[in-house]
Amino acid sequence: MHRARPLQQLVVGTLQHDFAHHAHGVARLNHASFGSPPIPVQHFQQEMRASWLAAPDEAFFSGRLQAGVADAAAIAAPLIHARSDEVCLIENATVAAMTIFNRWMWSFVEGPAKQGEAVLILSVLYKACEFALRATCGRAGAEIAIVDVPFPNISRDGVLEAVERTLKTHRVRFAFLDHISSQRR
Repeated sequence: MHRARPLQQLVVGTLQHDFAHHAHGVARLNHASFGSPPIPVQHFQQEMRASWLAAPDEAFFSGRLQAGVADAAAIAAPLIHARSDEVCLIENATVAAMTIFNRWMWSFVEGPAKQGEAVLILSVLYKACEFALRATCGRAGAEIAIVDVPFPNISRDGVLEAVERTLKTHRVRFAFLDHISSQRR
């Protein structure tokens, strides 16, 4: 029973060090819109940037960059129960979402998706994703089926009931299940 305390102290100490640049008690892991990455990640970014700036052609054409990305994918794959050739590392969530939306858009333009079929989204999604989805799939003929999630009183049953109601009224082809509740319709 006494082993947990030293481990807890180690974790807390590490977090305090790694997030020393944040306000006391804050450790924001989202370094896109809010916050910045932990200090060890910043140091690694600086090393990579310096290496790239020193010889950008060599880093790209020698294969070092691709090898590093492949190594990172191989490390990430087991964590998400995937094979490394199924992992695509993207710089942020917005680029990942746009990559998916563009693939879906072409599915509506060229098939197999049909105009009038829907992309299902939750009402608590990140608004930029909704705008991007409308600009890609919506323009290609997809309906946007919005599941009205009962926020802030979210319960598992409430969400499932809302999804079931939406599925009864739309022919859903794809679903984008984002849940950034910091913004509300």
